[in-house]
Amino acid sequence: MLIAFAVYLATLTSSGIEYTDNKTLFVVVVLFSLFNMFLKPLLILFALPFVIMTLGLGLWVINALLLYMTGALVDGFTVASFWSALWGALLISLVSGVTTALLSPNKRVVISGNINVNGARRGRRSNAPKTADKDPNVIDV
Repeated sequence: MLIAFAVYLATLTSSGIEYTDNKTLFVVVVLFSLFNMFLKPLLILFALPFVIMTLGLGLWVINALLLYMTGALVDGFTVASFWSALWGALLISLVSGVTTALLSPNKRVVISGNINVNGARRGRRSNAPKTADKDPNVIDV
């Protein structure tokens, strides 16, 4: 559903990405998802030096290649150029990243109830004995 929204958004904002009907969009989403599950890890493995040298921007290129390949395989879905595929891959990555950030709970690990993991001190450390009913989010040091 999320990839479908992102591909639909890419078709709205780019003149180089088009689809004919909703059935085609469904096929594109299924094929693109399968490519992301099976083909993308292999591409990342083989292109790992490139991904490292580009500081992760190579992943964007790999996503664009997968979108471009999806456009070549599905009738009714066209990706006119590699630049259009780059734009579509950027939108798909942004929508996925924003959704993940919004839906994942904000978890903080607190050590001894006074010091956050990021180093900000919240109060004095107590030398009092620990009680039996502890907060499961607290790590005693």
